[in-house]
Amino acid sequence: MFKRIIVSFLVILAVGFTFVSCDSDNGKSTPVETLSAEATPLTLENFGSTAMQVHVSVFTPTTNDSKLKYVIEGESAVDITDTIDITVPARKKISFYDDRTTTTEDSTIYTINCDKECYVYGNVMSLINSTDFKDLASLENHAYVFATLFYDNSNIKNHPTKPLLLPATTLANSCYNSMFKGCTGLTKTPDLPATKLAVRCYYDMFSGCTGLKTVSKLPAEELFTECYRSMFNGCTSLTSAPALPATTLAEKCYENMFKGCTALIAAPELPAENLVRECYQTMFQGCSTLTSVTCHAITYGQDATTNWLSDVATTGTFTRPSTATFWESDSPNGIPTGWTTVDL
Repeated sequence: MFKRIIVSFLVILAVGFTFVSCDSDNGKSTPVETLSAEATPLTLENFGSTAMQVHVSVFTPTTNDSKLKYVIEGESAVDITDTIDITVPARKKISFYDDRTTTTEDSTIYTINCDKECYVYGNVMSLINSTDFKDLASLENHAYVFATLFYDNSNIKNHPTKPLLLPATTLANSCYNSMFKGCTGLTKTPDLPATKLAVRCYYDMFSGCTGLKTVSKLPAEELFTECYRSMFNGCTSLTSAPALPATTLAEKCYENMFKGCTALIAAPELPAENLVRECYQTMFQGCSTLTSVTCHAITYGQDATTNWLSDVATTGTFTRPSTATFWESDSPNGIPTGWTTVDL
């Protein structure tokens, strides 16, 4: 009997219920803390009244270097070695874990999809270390690790109170490439605290997320080639853009970043003075309601702004330094036709 009581207690604690314990000094009851967001593994929660199917597609270019497994609430862990369909009962959660030392473009990647609306939350670093993910904050040596993770999963939604965490402050090449591309049910991005970026790290990350309305801060000032390329391409519900504080740019760093964001009214201020090759190319192309751009550039790199303001609003204000005389007038490569030019 005592053994059954202990096992029941541990099962309930594992799913995050709050308990009451007695303080031995004063006899008062105090709550036992539930799992923190950092300690919660990457989780999908079926909030519907019927079972849902979770489809995990596993792609192994060379050898399977993944130890991916899943746990349905109240059940034992199951290894995933190949593409699989998983039935998640109504009102149940499924969590994912992996253990990976290093990853490259030849490593195993996987895509998680589901056939019904569900919440997504928890710490994505449970896919790096299945037990000690709570305090992980670096993706160094983990290129491509989360690439295409939820690609075209239109059914995942933000939980109203439980956040999705991407806590890494140091990134690796293509680590988030296309991670949420086509996830039309998301309305806000997770926090993106990274200060050191990498080649294509955010490439296509939220491309086609047509329901996205809120974007977190992008604090990084150390950029690399194509790091933000197409990040919010086609996010048609996005009305405001995050600040872009970097003053030193990289080739193609912002190419296509807000292309097709038809609800975007004002561009984020662009503080960089020295433009490099194709850095702003097609950055705001197709932003048909865009009416305001402030750009501090005083030198111009090759093809830096090719078609960057094509198909924007027919009138607007372009603010620039008075010494920046290189801008083409009445041009999608410079200052659009019908716009007013104002000196900083």
